[in-house]
Amino acid sequence: KLDTFVASLDALSPQAMSSGIQIIMSLCYGLFAFSTIIGMIAFIEVCSTEISKAKSFSVFTKIISSVIFVPFGVVCVWTGMQLDNIWVISDLVNLMMVIINIPLILIGGKYVKKALNHYESNYHKIQSDEGYGFDKSVGEIMKEE
Repeated sequence: KLDTFVASLDALSPQAMSSGIQIIMSLCYGLFAFSTIIGMIAFIEVCSTEISKAKSFSVFTKIISSVIFVPFGVVCVWTGMQLDNIWVISDLVNLMMVIINIPLILIGGKYVKKALNHYESNYHKIQSDEGYGFDKSVGEIMKEE
């Protein structure tokens, strides 16, 4: 599919600027992939910190994601695996996340509402790097029953 992407760049750009546009678009594509990986690792860190406060658990989840999932994608590309197959795997994993998240959203909705109410009652406070309107962590708010 990458050849289709490059061919579409050739068709949509003036011939004199074709190679320059290909370089710029390839850099943009690479930066998008890199920033996506960084964002996902940051998301993993936030989630693992909420699951367990132990630093070792957070490090373990980052290592697992970096050592298993990123090389899996690289190997799929190197072996010439069709990108359609990777998208099918991605869709399957996303479906599993939806199946897990729907009951969690239904169960945790009351905590989200409680945190939102707490935020709205404190948003007028001076915003700082520490709080952003929260004077307590979401975990502390959830424990206040």
